Amino acid sequence: MFKRFLYLSFIIVALFGCAKKFENKKQLLAFIADESNGLTSKKVLDHVDVAVSFLPWQTQAFDDSFSKTKLNKAQLKQLAQKYYFLVSLSKDHKEVLKQLPFNEYSEMVQVLSFRMQNYIGITLDDEEKVAPLTCLFQPTYGYANANTILVVFEKSKLEKAKQIQFFMIEFGFKTGNITFDFNSKTIEKISKNSSLPTE
Repeated sequence: MFKRFLYLSFIIVALFGCAKKFENKKQLLAFIADESNGLTSKKVLDHVDVAVSFLPWQTQAFDDSFSKTKLNKAQLKQLAQKYYFLVSLSKDHKEVLKQLPFNEYSEMVQVLSFRMQNYIGITLDDEEKVAPLTCLFQPTYGYANANTILVVFEKSKLEKAKQIQFFMIEFGFKTGNITFDFNSKTIEKISKNSSLPTE
């Protein structure tokens, strides 16, 4: 019995001891961007590079060193109750939006700014579909490597699923319908990483 206890204790210590440590936001984002870590999924469709990344709530609340925030405890708690995904769209390492003809550009700005909730969602294990709370297009006016959309979901609707399938319906870039698969345990693990702040 005692040996079994020691063995279990060793396993627990080993698991926590092997947890990735992040000293700043740059290190965390680099870890997330590495597809092998299961937090970013990428596809290329009709020459458009589409990437979807899960972002822990701490990336939305704290400074680059994870030491300061302008939010109070209630606001931090609200952020922690959400799941955040960042959609990146690029072509030849440039913003895909900037490469459109002018007549298409204006329409796609409207779609990205105000209509993306009609085209994005998540499918759970039981085929239930969950709509985002909001989709926030971040204008960069041609100065970034990609156009980005921050997609926010209610955490309570997703956290019990084993698999999360993020989907995008064709909305104007000729990519067709796309899906990106994420493992809930991988998401939970990074969200609860011991080196990140808590609410």
